[in-house]
Amino acid sequence: MDPRLIRRVGAYSSEAACQETTELLQAPDRPSAVFAADGTMSDGVMQAIADLDLQVPDQLSLVCFDDLDWMKFMRPAITSVHQPVHRIGSMAAELLLARIAGDSSTPKHNVLEARLHVRGSVSRPLP
Repeated sequence: MDPRLIRRVGAYSSEAACQETTELLQAPDRPSAVFAADGTMSDGVMQAIADLDLQVPDQLSLVCFDDLDWMKFMRPAITSVHQPVHRIGSMAAELLLARIAGDSSTPKHNVLEARLHVRGSVSRPLP
């Protein structure tokens, strides 16, 4: 893995993600794929891809975390990682209510399964 390809966005906004993605995709050694860490970052990544007139997946593969409804309707549909947001919320509420009720047990570590939804935004890297 090339650490130069891992980017952090300075501000949590679609605009900041767009700017960072544009820089990344204009580099001479542009990556063959981009992974966006959440829905807000996905918006910015998609804007950068559109601004640069790149074709997904022919010129760039795209995977996004958070399986937002619009990702299914894009053409091509966006490959995404689905996390069980409702279950995460209910578990968090249960833990919080237990603490409020006086539960002083050690913190719990819960692991929930994420699912990869493979759609049309990913292809083999170009030679």
